[in-house]
Amino acid sequence: MPLALGPVLRHVGETTASVWVQTDRAATVTVLGCTARTFEVAGHHYALVPVTGLEPGTRTPYTVEVDGERVWPPIAHPFPPSVIPTRGAGPRLRVLFGSCRYAKVTDPTLRARLGIDALDAYAARMARRPHEEWPDALLLLGDQVYADELTPRLRRRIAARTDRHPDWPDDEIVGYDEYAGLYRDSWSDPEIRWLLSTVPTAMIFDDHDVRDDWNTSAAWRAQMRAKPWWRERIRAGLASYWVYQHLGNLTPDELATDADAARSASTTATCGRCSWTWPTGPTPRRTVRRARGSASAGTWAAPGS
Repeated sequence: MPLALGPVLRHVGETTASVWVQTDRAATVTVLGCTARTFEVAGHHYALVPVTGLEPGTRTPYTVEVDGERVWPPIAHPFPPSVIPTRGAGPRLRVLFGSCRYAKVTDPTLRARLGIDALDAYAARMARRPHEEWPDALLLLGDQVYADELTPRLRRRIAARTDRHPDWPDDEIVGYDEYAGLYRDSWSDPEIRWLLSTVPTAMIFDDHDVRDDWNTSAAWRAQMRAKPWWRERIRAGLASYWVYQHLGNLTPDELATDADAARSASTTATCGRCSWTWPTGPTPRRTVRRARGSASAGTWAAPGS
């Protein structure tokens, strides 16, 4: 199928939205008549489609086309239509937030230890509730993927690779292609995929997106830098964060002035040789401590209320 992953509804304003997708080839992606050409990173293809012309305070159903072929929603789709809910004049926002989500597992022992996937369960519940009870935004506060704690399925996958460098560890992710597999495992679950397609989502990484307790001390950094695979790991971790997480956080104005975002529209990057910078945007005004495996709904006052 041309649509490898997504759609993920990212930044949404009063009249604009960004829809992120991963495709299986270079292509043109269309959402509500707005188009974007894919960019390539390490053999993987992505697009962030800027959707314009929306009305404030509305919910607009949408589909995704790749080279003119409708690829979302699937033909057999048990969930409500994916919509773009633009910002309106409401005094309050309902925000669903959480962190430290481990991809759904099939191993019964591990599944029993991890318990119920809170975000998956929320998505299943949300699909049965009226729009008025849906969250206005999803805030993912870190550890979207675990590069250092692999599922049994992922361990088998990397063990089966014949092109993997012999110096790379067999119990951790190293290359960009392996990071792409982590995000695919985490975001391709049907409930999660639908939720991400219809709730505006912002996200930031934490330590496990790279490695547990990443950069906590000079001694830790010296120890990791001595490993022959660490340079490739940090490049792949930062590059995949930029593609899968950071890019969609930006507003249309920020995208227009961001040098890396502009370069993605015209550059094919290979992870081992790319020289992009990795901006994280303005310093956030709130600090939120993470709670492993949590997902909660909260109500925040909108600015000025």
